[in-house]
Amino acid sequence: DLSGLDGAVVTDAAVHDDGPRADWAAAMKRTGSAKAKDVAAVIALLERILPEAGLSVAYDRHTGAVAAATLAVVDRGLVGLFDVGTVMALRRRGFGRRALLGALAWGPARGADIGWLQVLAENVRAGSLYERIGFTELYRGDYRRPPGAGAKP
Repeated sequence: DLSGLDGAVVTDAAVHDDGPRADWAAAMKRTGSAKAKDVAAVIALLERILPEAGLSVAYDRHTGAVAAATLAVVDRGLVGLFDVGTVMALRRRGFGRRALLGALAWGPARGADIGWLQVLAENVRAGSLYERIGFTELYRGDYRRPPGAGAKP
């Protein structure tokens, strides 16, 4: 429920909802949230997002560098969070929380009143952070491909 976040100010975080997708991809690669090895593939993915999207970035106030990032997409009253990542050396310092809260606070001004989060099953390390913010697991799913699609030789 995002009703308490409308207009919330999150320190050391900003949501970028315009600008070059190459900058977004660079931030996502830095934090490890983008898994594709090829930055061009990340940019292409970002450019295919149809609903309004933003990249919430938490910055290290000492260096000004990207410390954490979260991709947010608003659609039909929901803000979905994807590709959450924090620079390995900066984990457990609150940067991931700031990026997540920044993304959630960005949603209400765009008509969202509910937030949801997509998490890969193997990313259990951040589970307690997600729970502290208020997320609970609703269901589990699988990614499926037709036989031979994307198969490695």
